[in-house]
Amino acid sequence: MISDTRKTASLGWNILPPSPEMAGLPPHLANRWCKFFGHRLFAEHDISIYIDGNIALIGSLGALIDEFLHSGAALGLFSHPHRRTAEEEAAACIAKGKFSDRDKALIEAQLLRYRKEGALQLTENGIIFRRHAAPGLDEAMALWWKEFTAGVHRDQISLPWVRQVTGLDCFVWPWNYREAKEIFAGPFPHFAQRRGQRLAGLRYRRKVWSTIAQRLVTACLARRRHARAPEGGRAHGWREGPRPSG
Repeated sequence: MISDTRKTASLGWNILPPSPEMAGLPPHLANRWCKFFGHRLFAEHDISIYIDGNIALIGSLGALIDEFLHSGAALGLFSHPHRRTAEEEAAACIAKGKFSDRDKALIEAQLLRYRKEGALQLTENGIIFRRHAAPGLDEAMALWWKEFTAGVHRDQISLPWVRQVTGLDCFVWPWNYREAKEIFAGPFPHFAQRRGQRLAGLRYRRKVWSTIAQRLVTACLARRRHARAPEGGRAHGWREGPRPSG
């Protein structure tokens, strides 16, 4: 866990200080910097896996890690469950009131540029696998960061374009991590974003942990059934790029 205070405590996690590169960033951008640059934060490791804070890990990542490593790709991503393009994502953000006034002023020009230069399929970026030594990874992530900070603050809109123009070698699972209920629980709604009357913090946490406990029991039973069943599983992902430019 990255934290600027040692008072932060979380069972099972080591507390690491923020990178000097995060100095001066407001909290929401510091959070996103960690999402974009896990390969810099954990440079001594071969791979890293980013998981959004509203997603709980309840099962083994072993099979997904093996599939990602076998692909040889730089990034491992999951398909979006509802939308396929940046245009569809932008329309959904507008309809759900997720764009700030700043984002509304920038989105049309940003999408126009993406249409001209091309963009790949939309992914949902709550979970991202990275292979740190992959060629072009740092440059692609730096471009993604530039697009995010200069453009709309919705990282799912800019990543398809970044993948397209850089030719970054990516591995995409054709299903969404929400379907892997034996591995992940969530994503849960952020407490501050809940509509209507907000639940007390204690009640909300109890609800989340109750859901996680139910998922753990379900996952345990599913693993037992799988051990007795014939081989099978979800569809394998596909590998993108590298693609020629021009």
